[in-house]
Amino acid sequence: MAALSFFGVALQVVIGSAVAVGLQKITGRWRVGCVLFLLPYAVPHVAVALIWLSLFTPTLSPINAFFDLFGITVPAFLTSQWGAIAAIVIADTWTNFPFAMLIIMAALQGISPDLDEAAAIDGATRIKTFIYITLPLLAPALLMVTLFRFIDSLKHFPMIFVMTKGGPGRSTQATNFYAYVQTFQNSNVAYGAAIALMLFLMAAVISYYVAKLNQRVTS
Repeated sequence: MAALSFFGVALQVVIGSAVAVGLQKITGRWRVGCVLFLLPYAVPHVAVALIWLSLFTPTLSPINAFFDLFGITVPAFLTSQWGAIAAIVIADTWTNFPFAMLIIMAALQGISPDLDEAAAIDGATRIKTFIYITLPLLAPALLMVTLFRFIDSLKHFPMIFVMTKGGPGRSTQATNFYAYVQTFQNSNVAYGAAIALMLFLMAAVISYYVAKLNQRVTS
């Protein structure tokens, strides 16, 4: 679960932030294109899992068929430990990065353009302006996005259930999926409930400390 959450959340925040910064430069009617980036977020997770399952299944994937034309063999991701983890991370990132994009775009709207103009007058480059002015002002939003996405990453169940069933072996058997296995497959209801309770408590503790950290950042 740690690998799925860490890599998934990191990619979602980075990609969402990069897209938000890029779209923030777009004005006028072209801004309607922002809706295109929101489409993956509107697709149910089960449907997303089925789409990516077909893309990662060699006999069904159009990607494999394309590379086969050139005699290139694409490895079967879902049959190896890190390949299966990568497949779930990719699918989860594709459908959830728009959430980070929306939050960061909203935070960017609250930053006065006068700050950028003042930095430009002082001779600061765009990169330095972003690192030393924009990024610190985005810190509260980045913390909030990371917290929300981490808590949601504890619910990887649809992706895992549809794409890997926890395999190969137990490489993608996240904690919540393990709770499902214990409760409904092994009929160990008490053990499954205890796991679910621990997940809730872990999310609550992390939320508390992130909220405290957010207060320090904004104060």
